[in-house]
Amino acid sequence: MFLSRLTLNTLSVTVYFLIAQNVQSIIPEIVYQADSGFLPVNYAELIPYLIQAVKEQNGKIDSLSQLLSQKQFSTNVITNAQGILYQNDPNPFSNSTKIKFYISDNVINAQLLIFDMNGTEKMQMPLDKKDSYIYINSSQLIPGMYLYSLICDGKEVDTKKMILTK
Repeated sequence: MFLSRLTLNTLSVTVYFLIAQNVQSIIPEIVYQADSGFLPVNYAELIPYLIQAVKEQNGKIDSLSQLLSQKQFSTNVITNAQGILYQNDPNPFSNSTKIKFYISDNVINAQLLIFDMNGTEKMQMPLDKKDSYIYINSSQLIPGMYLYSLICDGKEVDTKKMILTK
């Protein structure tokens, strides 16, 4: 594309041009050879191509938006090649809480570890790739703040905080 400032008498106008050779390399059927040797672009024939390109781009945007909403990504989700750990819900909790996770197909062994704030391991639960969440009941822990970590093949994927109230 080419941008030019054109001044006619006292009127100054910004004019945009397409470089015919650039258009010709993409859509050769709308660029013509004039007797003078110039390559004029038929802008009217360009419009359907632009409309189609916008439709395709909107389709891709919609597909990606749908994929992101299905995966429920948010700013508090950490991802890597092995898995995703979500924040427990509800948090704080008094009866039970749900911890959602995703484990990649290439992971062999996955587990969730729960630690108290002193770093003492309180629970260790093996995770199955077929599942996508587990429940923690308040009867399994005493009220307080805890850290829970997703471990995939011996590597920490992510750690989050949860609070159990009375």
